Amino acid sequence: MDAAVTPGRLHGAPPEAIAMGRRSSGMDQGHQDPGSAAAGSTAPRQLVGSISGTGASSGIHGVGLPGGIMEPSVRAVRELFYRSLAAGTWSHYSKTWRVWEDWKLKLGGGLEDESKLLLLLGHSWESGWSVPKLNNFLSGLAFDFKFRGLRDLTKSFLVLQAVKGWRRNWRVSDRRRPVSYEVLLALGEHLKDVCASLEEVVLFKLAFSLAFFGAFRLGELVSPSHFKKGGLLRQDVDVFGDWLETTLRFSKTDRDDKGCRVVLFEVSGSPLCPVSCMRIFGTGGRSFTDPLLVHGDGSFLSRFQFVTIFRRCLERGGLPAREYSGHSFRIGAATEAARRGLGEDMVRRIGRWESLRFRSYVRPNLV
Repeated sequence: MDAAVTPGRLHGAPPEAIAMGRRSSGMDQGHQDPGSAAAGSTAPRQLVGSISGTGASSGIHGVGLPGGIMEPSVRAVRELFYRSLAAGTWSHYSKTWRVWEDWKLKLGGGLEDESKLLLLLGHSWESGWSVPKLNNFLSGLAFDFKFRGLRDLTKSFLVLQAVKGWRRNWRVSDRRRPVSYEVLLALGEHLKDVCASLEEVVLFKLAFSLAFFGAFRLGELVSPSHFKKGGLLRQDVDVFGDWLETTLRFSKTDRDDKGCRVVLFEVSGSPLCPVSCMRIFGTGGRSFTDPLLVHGDGSFLSRFQFVTIFRRCLERGGLPAREYSGHSFRIGAATEAARRGLGEDMVRRIGRWESLRFRSYVRPNLV
């Protein structure tokens, strides 16, 4: 089993393709149903497909109905359509359709709609749309085509190939900030203001300390939920004098399940020293096969709870919580090691990296 060195001894939106809201073509057929105005959603007025206008001659699938029956029935079906989706979803679909209609108006005639959609995709790519934004737009447009009884152009071969190329070549720019040692200490100070009890403060101090000094991924440290076991188990951690040893039974890069020992040393005088935090937290009467990080009632510390308390502490300290994530502790471990002059080999060992990817985790300019 390999041993990993840790930093325990370090201390003594993309622009829119087309302006929206200039006109209301496409959805102008609809009216604002009662209750939808606040959300800005546009519910259907004129039903499409097999249900058409009202009157004695109107019919559903060719079955004639008297006008007196048809009118309330159409209103009822229209209401059912409206209730099938949340108000915010109707709003999204309405805006999507307006973008599509505005684009067609801009291009004018002379092109088939499929070509116009391909050109819109090209324009959106050049405008810097992200893949999630593309996916949201296409899902809304697909619904709009079907709702109007039109051919779903988002499923055409050429459109699908263009989208495939987009997704394969899109890369996310990771700008998450690292948790520096100074930020770690500030988190420990703010825990008393965001936790409900001293017992919870002790729990999260240990969790934050291990995440930073052990350069753990959250999946390696905490449970996936408060009732599903995961992360470090009680049997995986032992304290020996001025250091503690953790057994990492699995990891993202450990495909052969060989395991790894992570040794954390005492940080003298630090309120977030992992050894001291572990001693204060204790083990109680918990089973050796239970997760290490548990609440007083026996429920497991979950990933969601870890991130929630972490962000509340950041906000309490006036830091931009949206620029951090649970992975910021691991990024911080690499960044802090590099800031203190440790070489690349040591940084790789701290985070258990087997490739040069660790270099992207060293972000002193974002501290």
